[in-house]
Amino acid sequence: IVHLTNTGAVSWAGFAQIAADTAKCKFKIDPAFIIPKSWEELNFKAVRPRNSALASERFNILPSLENALDRYFNQLEVNVG
Repeated sequence: IVHLTNTGAVSWAGFAQIAADTAKCKFKIDPAFIIPKSWEELNFKAVRPRNSALASERFNILPSLENALDRYFNQLEVNVG
């Protein structure tokens, strides 16, 4: 089993922001609706690690997250449009 990831590390809020920024032109999504919240603000009881980003150490064959999201939304636009 080989685990592959896109390059870079991002929080869930950062992922949502990047996805909204990438999709805004194609799907009229307003990135202003992404409001980052801390675990404390969300009142979660489970303890979460400060950094749990995954990384590919043996293989770096995937493009950046932004590139992957851009390709995804382009393909989605073709299939939906």
